[in-house]
Amino acid sequence: MNNRLKTFAKLAAQGMRRNARLFLPFLLAIVGTAAGLYIVAALALEPGLEGTRLALQRLQEMMILGLVVIGFFVLVFLFYANSFLFKRRKKELALYQILGMRRRDIAGILAFEALYTALAGVGAGLLAGIALFKLAQLAMCRLTRFDVVFGLGLSVPALLFTAAFFGGAMLLMLALNLLHIRRVKPVELLQGAQAGEREPKTRWLLTLLGVGTLGAGYYLALRSRDAMQALGQYFPAVILVIVGTYCLFTSVSIAALKLLRRRKGFYYRPNHFISVSGMLYRMKQNAVGMANICILSTMVMVMVSGTVSLYAGTEEMLDLHDPADYMVTVTLADDAEKIPDFSALRAALADKLAEGGIGVTRMGGGVGVSFSAGVAGDGYTLVFDAAHRVANLHVLTAAAYGDLLGVDPPAVSRQDVLLYGGDPSAENLTLFVPIGSELTTVRLNVAGRVDEFPKLSTMFMLDAEDVGVVVADDAALWRLYALQRAGYGGNASHLRWEGLIDVDADAQTQIKQEYDLYEIGLESLLDVSYHSLRVRSRAEERADAYSMNGSFLFLGLFLGLVLLIATVLIIYYKQVSEGYDDKARFEILGKVGLNRREARRTINHQILMVFFLPLLVAELHILLDFRMLSQLLGLFSVTNTRLAALCSLITFAAFSLVYGAVYALTARVYYRIVEG
Repeated sequence: MNNRLKTFAKLAAQGMRRNARLFLPFLLAIVGTAAGLYIVAALALEPGLEGTRLALQRLQEMMILGLVVIGFFVLVFLFYANSFLFKRRKKELALYQILGMRRRDIAGILAFEALYTALAGVGAGLLAGIALFKLAQLAMCRLTRFDVVFGLGLSVPALLFTAAFFGGAMLLMLALNLLHIRRVKPVELLQGAQAGEREPKTRWLLTLLGVGTLGAGYYLALRSRDAMQALGQYFPAVILVIVGTYCLFTSVSIAALKLLRRRKGFYYRPNHFISVSGMLYRMKQNAVGMANICILSTMVMVMVSGTVSLYAGTEEMLDLHDPADYMVTVTLADDAEKIPDFSALRAALADKLAEGGIGVTRMGGGVGVSFSAGVAGDGYTLVFDAAHRVANLHVLTAAAYGDLLGVDPPAVSRQDVLLYGGDPSAENLTLFVPIGSELTTVRLNVAGRVDEFPKLSTMFMLDAEDVGVVVADDAALWRLYALQRAGYGGNASHLRWEGLIDVDADAQTQIKQEYDLYEIGLESLLDVSYHSLRVRSRAEERADAYSMNGSFLFLGLFLGLVLLIATVLIIYYKQVSEGYDDKARFEILGKVGLNRREARRTINHQILMVFFLPLLVAELHILLDFRMLSQLLGLFSVTNTRLAALCSLITFAAFSLVYGAVYALTARVYYRIVEG
């Protein structure tokens, strides 16, 4: 290394030591995010787990998705931190040029700083990631209920990916800094650190845009009727709220403070005068940082509360979708002209399970048909569009109903039906069926209602009310089946035999036997053609559900941690920035008659307001987002609103404690700068 390079290396090291308050948090953030990115990359590329093939595939898909999302947010906040660092050091870099250094000499110093940052931050992050990988893997296994394959925590592909990711990011940040130095004159660099000291202008157009976008986002969140509408409107609502949040802090808050200043009776009082003018100055300086903190805080809480609610509702989801150890569904073909006898199928299923050493403790089954219809007044129409509320009608015979639930068949006559769900005051089941060019009306008397209904494989269509219909016998069932075939034609639903089987066997045995049930020779057991045979085991569905929901929770917590690191870094830099600015303001306030104690109390009051305002706005976002979030959880069959509310409340309380702790720690740094 020649003398010039040695000088650059020495100046870079000295500059980083002098600016330790700025560089050390940045290095620690790189260490944390590099460790996190390595762990997720290792889990995505080499999970080192044992489980069912489907569940492992789902897990890796989730980890790859999480890797992309985490990588994106890490990149965003690295560039944000770099822009802050560069702004705080503009005066130092300008002095280098004034003292005779050329731009390429400064480029050499910045290059060594980037090299030191990469070697120290990324190197330590990779070591921390390797050391913590097994702990993270065990935590994920606890959530997803996988078995761990013990071995080294070193993943070469993940190592190379993380090093390349951060190496590319550091090079790009260095290039942007060099480009800025090349384009800006030294005098402009000297003024850059003091940018934004003039009084902010009121931007009424931006203010109106902020109020409009925030209101529109809240309107979408509060007016969504169901899960599918919430899914379609969620991202537009998020974008509107993000835009509105930036406008709220950058323009709406300034407009509100200026309106207070115009109220002379309020403004020309010592405390109000100092507070309003100081807040006006602070909003100009910190608006974007406060908006970033608010948005990141909201994202952390939504992500964590949503994934915790999803994971906590896993068993509820399983109870809804998988009421027995095995669910067997045989769908009859279009050309089926009768309802066959399924007793031979039941016996074959029991025999096949016995061959695998599995004893049947209960088997229930029956034939039914399920079809969708639009709610039309006091009935249901087979001619409907998006304007209609949709209901799913599930028709079973009384014998099938009793057999599936393990109860005595209810008594019902040929022209009557028993209902589950729907309009509780309905006296008739009315169907409007298009047959030819006419709309035929069919009415069946509702003889009574049932308190429960078997959980069928067709009862999980989104955003539709499930209505159970119990008819007398096969002839009554065939009549309704034929009506919906006449109405829907080629789009009609098929007749299905639903079987629910409980067994005495462990989970692994059940999963293995699930695939053997497809070999029962169904063709020889039925005297009509069939369309498909489907077998699901609760054990495999549980493994798949926990692999998905556990992965969601793991990634939610992990991404929440990454965003929390970004939030803490932004808060820290905001406190440091305000500390340097307020050092001079303390002296000014002393010159206008305030003693040191009063000046400190005034500024501390302003800091508290500015610091906790993003948290209060984030709380408002969470509150108004809850309706839409609970509807989206319904897409995963988590319908327990009270559980989701409890998870959201606990998440907000925990985050508020962390937020307060961060304030207490960063406030110390602030006062050391101000009083130093």
